[in-house]
Amino acid sequence: MESRQLAEHFAGELTAREAVLAAFRHDLDEKLTFREGLVALSDQRLLARNDGEPLRAWPLAQVQRLTLTDRGGLATLEALGQTGLLARWHCTVGHAKDAAALVAAFDGLRSGARAGQLDGEEEVEHEIPEAVQAQEPPRVGTLFRLLRFARPHMAWLLLGVALTLGSTAAGLVPPLLTWPLVDDVMAPYQDQVKDIREDPRLTAP
Repeated sequence: MESRQLAEHFAGELTAREAVLAAFRHDLDEKLTFREGLVALSDQRLLARNDGEPLRAWPLAQVQRLTLTDRGGLATLEALGQTGLLARWHCTVGHAKDAAALVAAFDGLRSGARAGQLDGEEEVEHEIPEAVQAQEPPRVGTLFRLLRFARPHMAWLLLGVALTLGSTAAGLVPPLLTWPLVDDVMAPYQDQVKDIREDPRLTAP
């Protein structure tokens, strides 16, 4: 199970009696640019770590609710406390199932059930939220949402468009150069040859 492997990244951060219940990998940051990080749920805390950043942790007493939404292939997991938003993580749809499993484990833990322990013998089938399980058919608007991912690379995209237009324009240069040669030289020459062949004075014996 992949979440077991992810949980090993937090092994050195856990207390002696703390166990990880679920974990998932997110691949987008707050600006929706590609950057990986990990989120884990233990029986005592909610833990998160982004690449190159220190560990962040919230005791479960501070976390009132975890919500998972999915819009246009972009999943968002939010940790809510009594005073409002504690943290937010974004991921592509490929990681949404693991995020849904983490939410289900948290809900089970809040209700008094220790669901989905990684080191247990029995794996629990987590119910995937409807937003993740049944996605809407692709729409044109989804393509415009992808612009948020392309925005940090807009300069390279514009350069690619400019080079494409430049190569297309360069491909039109040879026909433009040979056009006068055909109209002013080749066509009159062929007409003259035709006239000479059809002239009876030149073809008579």
